Amino acid sequence: MGLLMVWHKSGILHMKGDRGDDNLLDSTSVQFVLNPVFGKYMTLSCVEAKKEETIKLDSLNIALQDSNVLNDLLRWESLYNGYALMSAKYGDPDKEHIKTALDELRENLELIEMKLQGSVEPLK
Repeated sequence: MGLLMVWHKSGILHMKGDRGDDNLLDSTSVQFVLNPVFGKYMTLSCVEAKKEETIKLDSLNIALQDSNVLNDLLRWESLYNGYALMSAKYGDPDKEHIKTALDELRENLELIEMKLQGSVEPLK
């Protein structure tokens, strides 16, 4: 779980899909896509495939098989995205109550990230 969060925050893995009113990506429409820059340098191939074939990374979608991991990751992404949007909108606030609210959101997000990164759910 922590690895997926780090990949998303660093831009390696993008999450795309329909968002609900609660800013949460819909689990039925979400797509996990590798950063397109990797497609310029790498392809995938399967050693056990019947015929030798390579797959371009820019045509690859990744699916998470464990619905619990998917739902936790989507909830985290919603909070992370919401915090990023609020930080961009209110940037360096002049008003103390806005600064306090942003700091509280950041601290809550960090606590949630630490809890999820400590998750021992295996990626199957």
